[in-house]
Amino acid sequence: MKERVAPSVQAREGAVPLASLSTVLSTKLTPPSLSAGQIERQRLMAQLAGWRTHRLTVITAPAGYGKSTLAAQCVHAIEPHSPGGFCAVWLTLDAADDEPAQLLACLTAALAAVIPASAAVAKSLINQNRVQAALHALLVGLEHSPAPLLVVLDDFQHIRSPAAQQVVASAVERSPASCRWMVLTRHAPPAKLIGKLRVQDQLLELNADAFRLSHAEINALVARFAEVDLDAAAIDLLVQRAQGWIAAVHLVLLSLNRIKSSLALRTAQNLFGHLRDGNRLLAEYLTAEVLTVLPDSLRTFLLQCSILDRLHPDLCRAVTGQEESAFLLEQAMEEQLFIRALVTDGEWYELHQLFRDLLRRTLRLQRSPAQLQLLYQKAADWHLACGDMAQALHYLVAGGTPERAASLLANHARSILLNNRQAELRHWFNLLPAATLDTHPQLLLDRAWLSVVNDLDELRAVLARVDAVMAALPSLPAAWQDELATLHIWQRMMSGSQAGVYEDALATATRLAPESALARGWCGLAALLTRSAQPAGAPVAAYAQEAASAFTAAGYDFGSLLVTGWQAEYSALIGDAPAALALCERSHQLILSQQYPALHERGYFDFLAGEVYYWLDRPQDAAAYFQRVLDDARTRSEAMSTLRASAALQVCEVALGRSLTPTDADCAEEAELWQRAEQGCSVGFKSRVVLWQIQRWLLLGQPAEAWGAYQQLRLSPETAAVDAPEALWVAILLANVALGRNLATLTPHFERLTAQSERNNLRLTAIRVRLLWVHQQQQLGFHHRARTILRQALRDIEVTGYVRLLLDAPAILPTLRAVDTHYARTLVTRLDAPAALPRYENLTKQELTILRHLVNGAKITEIAQALVISQGTVKWHLTNLYTKLGVKNQREAVALALRLRLFAR
Repeated sequence: MKERVAPSVQAREGAVPLASLSTVLSTKLTPPSLSAGQIERQRLMAQLAGWRTHRLTVITAPAGYGKSTLAAQCVHAIEPHSPGGFCAVWLTLDAADDEPAQLLACLTAALAAVIPASAAVAKSLINQNRVQAALHALLVGLEHSPAPLLVVLDDFQHIRSPAAQQVVASAVERSPASCRWMVLTRHAPPAKLIGKLRVQDQLLELNADAFRLSHAEINALVARFAEVDLDAAAIDLLVQRAQGWIAAVHLVLLSLNRIKSSLALRTAQNLFGHLRDGNRLLAEYLTAEVLTVLPDSLRTFLLQCSILDRLHPDLCRAVTGQEESAFLLEQAMEEQLFIRALVTDGEWYELHQLFRDLLRRTLRLQRSPAQLQLLYQKAADWHLACGDMAQALHYLVAGGTPERAASLLANHARSILLNNRQAELRHWFNLLPAATLDTHPQLLLDRAWLSVVNDLDELRAVLARVDAVMAALPSLPAAWQDELATLHIWQRMMSGSQAGVYEDALATATRLAPESALARGWCGLAALLTRSAQPAGAPVAAYAQEAASAFTAAGYDFGSLLVTGWQAEYSALIGDAPAALALCERSHQLILSQQYPALHERGYFDFLAGEVYYWLDRPQDAAAYFQRVLDDARTRSEAMSTLRASAALQVCEVALGRSLTPTDADCAEEAELWQRAEQGCSVGFKSRVVLWQIQRWLLLGQPAEAWGAYQQLRLSPETAAVDAPEALWVAILLANVALGRNLATLTPHFERLTAQSERNNLRLTAIRVRLLWVHQQQQLGFHHRARTILRQALRDIEVTGYVRLLLDAPAILPTLRAVDTHYARTLVTRLDAPAALPRYENLTKQELTILRHLVNGAKITEIAQALVISQGTVKWHLTNLYTKLGVKNQREAVALALRLRLFAR
């Protein structure tokens, strides 16, 4: 036998570990292998054949009834390359998967071979703890799967939490019609999973009764054992006692096969005596009978290995000390001891759950708690040597040593956090009992850092625990105090209050030690984001540099990218459009070049670039960016981002002179998106969404809908905080001024905001506020004051080039006409000019013919056949056609043709 080296020896010699997290995970993605002696269960296979016509198939039966084997037979019978043939993916679940993010991570790994691009997107979203967005990304990928798909979820009984169950229920309900699901479970599945499908006749159910062995099937199974010869009465008794339970029948036959005097047991009477009618479960007794006749070395080996979820020769050697572990595993396979090889690299095995559970119970009776902990510790050490900390933590917790697990995690959590592996770290935190985490304040702080920026509710809950734990300590290290202070600053910011944040952030940053780089970076970023509180002449560029340097010193790439985002936004606010666009492009390239592989913040920079292009009156360029953001937001199921990008894109459509009439379905979709908007969304981001929606409705001449959009904020000038974000105040002023509400009470807010904007050189905010102020003064009849304010706004517009802000405010045209400057007259001319429709006169005859086919609903293949040209030629003509019409796709081309009445439908 080939000699193997223990992992600890390999680690010392610099060899590559034999196992890793991906290797272990692959064992969960493999269906059970089928043995050559497998009995044919044609009756069951015929019942199961209905899975192709039902969205969900649920197989419910206790352990040992053959659920997994039957499903594996079904999977192996699929011919994926046949016309219309299904592909199949397999996922075996365990107790560690009873958490939404971890469950979805496993499902993503299972689907990666079928929909790799969508799986990659989902993986990054899971890492950001955006479970619903990740699920949506997978569902979008399934929509475009190259073949129909069967997804098998084995051991679903481990999924007990309502949140995890809801993930599966949502996946099944929202998956495309070409996708089939099969759930194998020991217990009745939750109603949320099967309720609707049962009513819709989309559910196929098989229970334990369907799996009970018939006489014929038991006869076939008996024939597999050469030493067993039972008469008809004995088989009848076996059927009665085993109740068709295939594992129990197998155990009886295995037990009889080991007794050489089996001829004496061929009658029912003798067999009854052998079974010993008692209180113990049949399976437990028979398994014990099997164990008693095993060689001592093999029995001891299997007992010790029973603590392992999956077995590898090197792992077993590390746990048991048996150098012949590979031989013993092969011997167990030859003895048919309820062990199967996992089809990965050929060296991983798995014990049957019934057998493993009994072995574990027996082991607990024979070994002391200290001895059991030692076994689990050895398993953890082996996985840790192989770089698999997740499994190491699992065994430490399972072995009753969560403190050791917490100590292990404490040594790695901060570096994992800085590498932005959020989902991975969150899963490890969830493995530890809350009471254990409470004894490790540093881990609680790391847990809180996970929540900053994207999850206000979670941050509140974790900080409450941190405060309680640290309040009970006699003294706190200075680093903990400063990190806690920084986290509370961010909690206040995320809650929408900026009062005192700027001063507190700077005060905290100045007393931080150089090694507290992470906290210093976040303090600097907090100071940057609270622009309204900064005094005139504040060295914001120096603050940005300090924050970026602190994040770089901490090795926190995500923080560095956040600072770059702030710099880009600040450049846009002060009117430096070229700098803002350059920063957006640089960040975009950094993300695409995989310099920040774990970050997927492209949408932030794309949207900012779209905004800048729109303010510069380049709506065509802006629309391209907004469309990319919209597509990405829909892929990631980000409700708020979808709402904002959709409204911004529609504003661009109006600016391009294209007719736009939102339908009832569009409005219903927006209402649904608002209902499922992300929890913990900051009021600042929400106000930006509302701002674009108000602007859209006003440009479409629907002020009532604009006011309805404003009501989403549930604020008024009286209830809004003075230190609220600028975007929130612009939205409040825009809605009130446009509808002529509260006009007399708004003047102090205009005065305060313009003074604040001038003090901080925020030209964009100053322009927006002054243009609204002009409109308000017009309505109040103060025309001289309106002209004075407009002149000040025009100076900033001319410097920044943000002319679109004025073009979208036709109500102030009377005041603009009264401002007698060359620049004002130029703008009046642009406002008076009618919106130009896209040209179509230069379309060729072939392009017009193709466009007519599109209007009539033809597809590219049908157009190619009708015109006797290739599909590539059709696509080439379409590209030219889109360019000439100024549209992006077939839908827009057809809509424009109908609006211009080029053809009759």
